[in-house]
Parts: sequence; C-alpha cells; structure tokens
Amino acid sequence: SLITSADGLPFEGVQSVCQDATGALWVVGDNGVLARSQGTNWIGQSPAGSSGQAYVTCAAADTNSFVWIGARRGMLYRWAHGQFKNLGLQGSLHEKAVRSLLVMGNGDLWIATDSPDVVYRLRGEKLQAFNLPSGYRFIRAMAEDAAGNFWAGASDGLLVRVTGDTLVDETARSSALSIRSLQGAPNGD
Repeated sequence: SLITSADGLPFEGVQSVCQDATGALWVVGDNGVLARSQGTNWIGQSPAGSSGQAYVTCAAADTNSFVWIGARRGMLYRWAHGQFKNLGLQGSLHEKAVRSLLVMGNGDLWIATDSPDVVYRLRGEKLQAFNLPSGYRFIRAMAEDAAGNFWAGASDGLLVRVTGDTLVDETARSSALSIRSLQGAPNGD
C-alpha cells in the first residue's frame, strides 16, 4: 500500500525509512521531519527534544530495539526505551550532516557524513574514523557482506571494503561509474 500525507504522514517525499524491533516504521521526510508509526497513526518525533527541531537526514534500526537517527551538523541520536539520547559526537563528526547509517550484524554502526574523506564506525562507545582515498565524492551506499565485512560506495565510483580495522580500496575492481546501492548476498557476492 502507498502511505501519503492523506494517511497522516507529515510529508510527501521520503528520504529514509526503517522498521524497529517492535514493528514501528520510522520515516524521514525530505523536509527533515522524523515520523514514527503507531498503529495507523503517525507521530512526529523531535530527537532534539525541547531544544528545538533537528533537521533529520536518515534513520536505521538494529535488533536490540535501538533506532539511530542522523541529522545535520553531525548530530547522532539513539532512541532507546522511549527516549532520544544525543550521543554528543558532532565535534568528532566535524559537524557534517550525517548522510547515511548502517547497522551491522555485530552491532557496529557505520556513519557516512558530508565529508568525502572519511567514514566512521561506532563500536560501543568508541568512534573510529577510516580515511578514504582522496578525490571522490560522498559515500552514497553501504552494505555488509556474508563474511561481516563493511562495503561503501560513492556516486563517482569509489568502492571500499573494511575487514577488521583495515580499509581496502576496491575501486579498481568496480566498473561502475556511480554506486548508489550495495547488497551483500548470502553466497558472498
């Protein structure tokens, strides 16, 4: 079925969507608004709380009932137990907008921002930066393969893989001029 503003969604254009462990949908509008489904109703959510409306850019859910919310100015929030928590990483993320999030099977959270030279991994409370080859644009796609490796691609052909703590430039293996999506297959492809 198609869900529109006539159904209570507070926007028409969607930029990110995920489903949490309870089955609720979290939808980010192209206007920076975050909405969560509650039955057939939609509730606007403000991760910034009383300090104002954050301009939300993406959302991702894990299997532990956490929902991760990325926003402009390097803001990263975690929804848990009915509350948002600002993780206070905006300085570490150089106040760049969080473009996309990927939760891995082991619980690691990968973060791509407006910075074209780095991608981040949040493991527990530790944020680690992985420097990307220079001369490329922003990361547009992220995926986990069957072996638990992280892959990221950019709209101008950059393709990287992280195994353990090592980033490998796989761009030469990619004939794509633009990578907008990635999917790891069960057979290792």
